[in-house]
Amino acid sequence: PLTVAGTFTQDAGATLRMDIASATQYARVAVQGRATLAGKLRVILLDDYEPPEGATVDVVTYTSVSGDFDPYTIPTWSGGRRTFEPDRRSAVLRLVSVAMVVRWDGEAGTRSWHDGLNWSTDAVPAAGDDVVIQLAGAIVEYATGTTALRSLACSQDFTLLGGTLTVATASYVDGMFILSGGTLGGAGEFALNGAAYWPAGTMQDGGTTVVGPQSLLTLSGADGKRLARELLNEGTVDYTGSGLAFGSPAQPADGRILNASDATFHVVGDGDIGMTAPGHTFTNDGELRHSGA
Repeated sequence: PLTVAGTFTQDAGATLRMDIASATQYARVAVQGRATLAGKLRVILLDDYEPPEGATVDVVTYTSVSGDFDPYTIPTWSGGRRTFEPDRRSAVLRLVSVAMVVRWDGEAGTRSWHDGLNWSTDAVPAAGDDVVIQLAGAIVEYATGTTALRSLACSQDFTLLGGTLTVATASYVDGMFILSGGTLGGAGEFALNGAAYWPAGTMQDGGTTVVGPQSLLTLSGADGKRLARELLNEGTVDYTGSGLAFGSPAQPADGRILNASDATFHVVGDGDIGMTAPGHTFTNDGELRHSGA
């Protein structure tokens, strides 16, 4: 590293360039006194190096610090899906490799998830991405393929028509959610906080689908609805159709419903629930109601 035996000051009009060639070969400034930071920090990746997620680089160390760089000029890699996030601590300025949020910008003018121009990266979200859909009035439709997201944060309307979409960490849809085909899965919680409809399709894997306290999930129609994960109802479920069965071809032994206290599970007509394995359970801690068609 470049060692400064004393204090270090960078003025507002100056630039500190830091080159990074690998996990062990990168520029560093070691200040043995106080660092006063301002101006630009410019980070350059050399030799096609793409730091893995979670990798850290300590670019400036000091005994104390004031100020901060502004702006940080930091590259992206992995098709624009990864970057460094500054983490300024009491004794070190550290860069942490993180996944960038992929945002729906709707520039293609379609509803299709699969149109790359609808995304901030101009590419369809890929495995491990954090996806945010906040554009007012957006209606997004996922129809084919398999995508394993880290998370989905959607304040608008979302329809799963086909394919498989999984989330690894806590995710939500605040707008209208429709599962009319395909599979929703993953280990992450998936919260439905608006009106939700499930006429067909599968929910599976180790996560939990949560119907929020102010939400209504309607299970309608006669098409198959396979539940191979936990469905936690904290609001209202109206089962007005038929064809709900626990388990899926991939996970036949899984499937459970927990109707929480203050929640209502309303079966209208002769709606059936297929439960064929010991692990298939329906636990009612709220109101379970049946009425005629």
